[in-house]
Amino acid sequence: MTCMDVGITAPATADTNSLALSALTTAAAGSYLITLTNSSIVGTGSVILVSAAGGTNTTKDFSMEAVCTGAGTATITIYNNVLVTTALNGTIIIHFMVV
Repeated sequence: MTCMDVGITAPATADTNSLALSALTTAAAGSYLITLTNSSIVGTGSVILVSAAGGTNTTKDFSMEAVCTGAGTATITIYNNVLVTTALNGTIIIHFMVV
């Protein structure tokens, strides 16, 4: 199962920033996609992600990856690594750095 966010725009020239996601309900073993728009992103670059305290999600077994898909755009995927029945159940705060 995959969910897709319409897109999140970070400040146009910020190399580092935070994203506060709306409440997620991604099912066990599911994933959630976000399109990040930021002019600092280049197609051959990288976006480093770190989850931060402060969100309301209590399901802790999740991971994230970012793939630069072109100039100014990256796709962030959040994976719910729980294989049984526990869904993500709240907000997640992500810090990112464009390199």
